Amino acid sequence: PPATGHYITGIIPNSQASETDLRAGDIITHYNGVEVTPAQPIQPLIANTPQDARVTLSVHRRGQLLQIAIKGGRIGIHGEVVEQKR
Repeated sequence: PPATGHYITGIIPNSQASETDLRAGDIITHYNGVEVTPAQPIQPLIANTPQDARVTLSVHRRGQLLQIAIKGGRIGIHGEVVEQKR
């Protein structure tokens, strides 16, 4: 993979993610400024965020880094943590 983070394999229909610019193939590298790694997966970060909080995701997509704003709570994505090959 081109970056370390949470690799999105699918978007759940009618979820928060389906209403944003998140896409299958994106890699979430940071959740609200916290780096997503095998040692720091995204699930605990999501679970510890209040539902009404505003969260920024840093997303790697085809060589570009995007910032996507969402609300706290369930995002609606399937995926797994991947580590960049060095």
